[in-house]
Amino acid sequence: MPEHRFDEFDEIDTQILVILSENPRMPYQKLSRRLADEAAEMRRLLVRGGVIVDDLLDDFVSYSVVRTHLTECLGERRDPSPACDWEEDRIDQLDAYAVDEAADALRSLANKGKLSAGGELQASLSFEVTCSACGVSVPFDEALQAEGFCDCS
Repeated sequence: MPEHRFDEFDEIDTQILVILSENPRMPYQKLSRRLADEAAEMRRLLVRGGVIVDDLLDDFVSYSVVRTHLTECLGERRDPSPACDWEEDRIDQLDAYAVDEAADALRSLANKGKLSAGGELQASLSFEVTCSACGVSVPFDEALQAEGFCDCS
């Protein structure tokens, strides 16, 4: 798993990443409400500390203003971000999400008396990769390690 570089984000982005790392399925409205609550608390702390918040906010400029000044006035250019291997992380995230959703559905079915087992119901899923040409199907991890998995490639 690649190392995350939170220092490349501003404070708000970092707050959002921290919140979503605690609950990646948090709805947008709940996230917005939580950030608004934190902003209101920060405003109260600043006022209590003697800061005139509206004056402070008037002193800020937007990201686009700074970016325009740097690129168009000063001729600065940003180095492109290095390539990253996001695909495996995305598959892992989808797998975790699908297992959570399946577990919720299993719990619901058990609560309704439509599904039971001798022990606790547990959800498990496995991603498989299938070749459309020959029909060979293998687990994703094995296909990735082998960098291919059928005679077609």
